[in-house]
Amino acid sequence: MGVTIKLLAHASVQIRTDTKNIYIDPTMKRTGLELNDFDPPDLILVTHGHGDHFDGNLIFP
Repeated sequence: MGVTIKLLAHASVQIRTDTKNIYIDPTMKRTGLELNDFDPPDLILVTHGHGDHFDGNLIFP
């Protein structure tokens, strides 16, 4: 089983396994990423509500 960890922004991380896609503090702010750059999540973890840790446009498109 493979695991890939990708840093998206200073506090935003994507973790992929063979069966799951997990985002921690996903954000598009100041990253150059757009909504279609994100694969559908199986789980989203938001550590707190600061703008660099929480992007409502990703969680509630």
